[in-house]
Amino acid sequence: MKRLFLVFLLGLVVIGAARTNLNADDLNFGINVGTVTDDKFSFSPFIWTLGAELNFNFGKMFTFAPEISLWQDGFKFKTFWLFPGAILNVNFSNFFVGGGVVKGFLIGDDVNVSTDFALKLNAGLRGGGFKLTAFVITAFDSFFKDGFLVGASLGFML
Repeated sequence: MKRLFLVFLLGLVVIGAARTNLNADDLNFGINVGTVTDDKFSFSPFIWTLGAELNFNFGKMFTFAPEISLWQDGFKFKTFWLFPGAILNVNFSNFFVGGGVVKGFLIGDDVNVSTDFALKLNAGLRGGGFKLTAFVITAFDSFFKDGFLVGASLGFML
């Protein structure tokens, strides 16, 4: 799992280097912080998130966004969830809505657990270098029937 994380970081460096040859409107990078809870909004345990995304803009209408989020309960960092994913958004001025897939990996000492691929739907507002996103994540086999996740994040576009 540590290799997966290192490969992702290397990918960000390569894409960042390639970005210098692209128009700034075609590609941008963002970081975000947020929280995730269950479908009952219990916030127990309180899970905070830290994420990064690359936005490949196809005109003003579509954005393809590979992303990765670290999910953590508390600040011990002995184990944490890593959620890579890919989202396609449709943009309407400052409002966006979209969906894609994510997969979770539990990272830690002697731990080897992952989730199935899941559907992630999101909507939000962006402007002035900020991005506010609300999202839901649900398994494909239960599809909003039981145990889906709800979250929100505030991002900064660089």
